[in-house]
Amino acid sequence: MKLSLTSVAVLSFVSIAIAVPVLAQQMPGMTMPTPGMMAKPGMVSADGSMMSAMEKMSKDMAAVPMTGDADRNFAGMMVPHHQGAIEMARYELAHGKDPAMLKLARAVVAAQEKEIAEMKAWQSKHPAAR
Repeated sequence: MKLSLTSVAVLSFVSIAIAVPVLAQQMPGMTMPTPGMMAKPGMVSADGSMMSAMEKMSKDMAAVPMTGDADRNFAGMMVPHHQGAIEMARYELAHGKDPAMLKLARAVVAAQEKEIAEMKAWQSKHPAAR
């Protein structure tokens, strides 16, 4: 199977995104990247809204307790992750100009809001074990 350059880049990113938290848990003294470390030239909006959304998402995800229950952990982490995507999409809707990106941002908001509702409904039907 021949992979495109984009596929290789995506797979590399996903591998790193998975490996760093695992290594951080397994290696004493290793720390997770802080939200401020994610800033790259061009990522910060004129008023900081895009980076603020990313930093809030990272903070909210870090606050989710890991329970040992993969389903609960998944729902718990994905809710703030999706909320961050919604905030970034709303920033695009407020400030973006490209019709394709605006269309995508509207789709992101609709899809992520629906998925957040599904995950919250699941969480309410499956309370954490005491």
